[in-house]
Amino acid sequence: PLDKENTPPTQKAIGYSTLALAALRNQDFISAKDLANQALRIYPSPYPTQRSPEIAFALLIRSMSEAHLNEREEALLSFNQASLLIPLELRQSKSPAAYSRATVSTQNLFSEILRREALTVIDSDVNE
Repeated sequence: PLDKENTPPTQKAIGYSTLALAALRNQDFISAKDLANQALRIYPSPYPTQRSPEIAFALLIRSMSEAHLNEREEALLSFNQASLLIPLELRQSKSPAAYSRATVSTQNLFSEILRREALTVIDSDVNE
Protein backbone atom coordinates (compact mmCIF):
# COMPACT_ATOMS: atom_id res chain seq x y z
CA PRO A 1 0.00 0.00 0.00
CA LEU A 2 2.98 2.40 0.29
CA ASP A 3 3.12 3.03 -3.44
CA LYS A 4 -0.62 3.59 -3.85
CA GLU A 5 -1.55 7.12 -4.83
CA ASN A 6 -4.22 7.53 -2.16
CA THR A 7 -1.96 6.55 0.77
CA PRO A 8 -1.52 9.66 2.97
CA PRO A 9 2.05 11.07 2.99
CA THR A 10 2.48 10.57 6.72
CA GLN A 11 1.56 6.88 6.44
CA LYS A 12 3.95 6.45 3.51
CA ALA A 13 6.79 8.09 5.42
CA ILE A 14 6.20 6.00 8.54
CA GLY A 15 5.86 2.86 6.42
CA TYR A 16 9.17 3.39 4.62
CA SER A 17 10.85 4.34 7.90
CA THR A 18 9.55 1.17 9.55
CA LEU A 19 10.99 -0.89 6.70
CA ALA A 20 14.24 1.07 7.07
CA LEU A 21 14.33 0.29 10.80
CA ALA A 22 13.83 -3.42 10.06
CA ALA A 23 16.72 -3.30 7.56
CA LEU A 24 18.87 -1.48 10.13
CA ARG A 25 18.12 -4.13 12.76
CA ASN A 26 19.11 -6.80 10.20
CA GLN A 27 22.39 -4.93 9.67
CA ASP A 28 21.52 -4.16 6.05
CA PHE A 29 22.73 -0.58 6.36
CA ILE A 30 22.63 0.26 2.65
CA SER A 31 18.97 -0.78 2.36
CA ALA A 32 18.16 1.01 5.61
CA LYS A 33 19.65 4.23 4.29
CA ASP A 34 17.87 3.85 0.92
CA LEU A 35 14.50 3.23 2.59
CA ALA A 36 14.98 6.16 4.98
CA ASN A 37 15.78 8.37 1.98
CA GLN A 38 12.63 7.11 0.28
CA ALA A 39 10.63 8.19 3.33
CA LEU A 40 12.32 11.59 3.29
CA ARG A 41 11.62 12.13 -0.42
CA ILE A 42 7.91 12.26 0.43
CA TYR A 43 8.53 15.67 2.02
CA PRO A 44 10.13 18.61 0.26
CA SER A 45 13.56 19.66 1.47
CA PRO A 46 14.57 21.63 3.43
CA TYR A 47 12.57 19.80 6.03
CA PRO A 48 10.05 21.76 8.04
CA THR A 49 11.29 23.29 11.23
CA GLN A 50 8.08 22.51 13.10
CA ARG A 51 8.15 19.36 15.15
CA SER A 52 7.78 16.54 12.71
CA PRO A 53 8.32 13.10 14.24
CA GLU A 54 7.95 11.16 10.98
CA ILE A 55 10.80 13.14 9.41
CA ALA A 56 12.89 12.81 12.58
CA PHE A 57 12.25 9.05 12.55
CA ALA A 58 13.60 8.70 8.98
CA LEU A 59 16.55 11.04 9.61
CA LEU A 60 17.60 9.09 12.71
CA ILE A 61 17.50 5.76 10.91
CA ARG A 62 19.52 7.32 8.10
CA SER A 63 21.96 8.71 10.66
CA MET A 64 22.56 5.30 12.25
CA SER A 65 22.92 3.68 8.83
CA GLU A 66 25.44 6.32 7.79
CA ALA A 67 27.39 5.81 11.00
CA HIS A 68 27.58 2.07 10.35
CA LEU A 69 28.69 2.80 6.78
CA ASN A 70 31.51 5.02 8.13
CA GLU A 71 29.86 8.16 6.73
CA ARG A 72 30.43 10.15 9.92
CA GLU A 73 29.87 13.68 8.58
CA GLU A 74 26.60 12.65 6.94
CA ALA A 75 25.54 10.79 10.09
CA LEU A 76 26.10 13.89 12.21
CA LEU A 77 24.20 16.09 9.74
CA SER A 78 21.21 13.71 9.70
CA PHE A 79 21.35 13.43 13.50
CA ASN A 80 21.41 17.21 13.98
CA GLN A 81 18.55 17.75 11.53
CA ALA A 82 16.46 15.15 13.35
CA SER A 83 17.25 16.56 16.79
CA LEU A 84 15.79 19.93 15.83
CA LEU A 85 12.45 18.25 15.05
CA ILE A 86 12.08 16.66 18.49
CA PRO A 87 10.66 18.76 21.34
CA LEU A 88 13.39 20.26 23.51
CA GLU A 89 11.77 19.08 26.75
CA LEU A 90 12.08 15.49 25.53
CA ARG A 91 15.70 15.92 24.46
CA GLN A 92 16.57 17.36 27.88
CA SER A 93 14.64 14.77 29.87
CA LYS A 94 16.51 12.05 31.73
CA SER A 95 13.73 9.60 30.89
CA PRO A 96 11.41 10.18 27.93
CA ALA A 97 9.33 7.24 29.17
CA ALA A 98 8.21 9.44 32.07
CA TYR A 99 6.01 11.47 29.70
CA SER A 100 2.40 10.56 29.20
CA ARG A 101 0.67 10.33 25.82
CA ALA A 102 -1.49 13.23 26.96
CA THR A 103 1.47 15.62 26.91
CA VAL A 104 3.70 14.20 24.14
CA SER A 105 2.82 12.17 21.05
CA THR A 106 3.88 8.55 20.79
CA GLN A 107 5.77 9.41 17.59
CA ASN A 108 7.80 12.07 19.40
CA LEU A 109 8.60 9.66 22.23
CA PHE A 110 9.72 7.02 19.75
CA SER A 111 11.81 9.58 17.85
CA GLU A 112 13.54 10.64 21.07
CA ILE A 113 14.32 7.04 21.98
CA LEU A 114 15.80 6.57 18.48
CA ARG A 115 17.74 9.84 18.86
CA ARG A 116 19.41 8.51 21.99
CA GLU A 117 20.20 5.23 20.25
CA ALA A 118 21.64 7.11 17.26
CA LEU A 119 23.87 9.11 19.56
CA THR A 120 25.34 5.93 21.02
CA VAL A 121 25.84 4.45 17.54
CA ILE A 122 27.62 7.59 16.31
CA ASP A 123 29.74 7.77 19.49
CA SER A 124 30.66 4.08 19.31
CA ASP A 125 31.79 4.46 15.70
CA VAL A 126 34.09 7.31 16.76
CA ASN A 127 35.60 5.30 19.60
CA GLU A 128 36.33 2.17 17.54
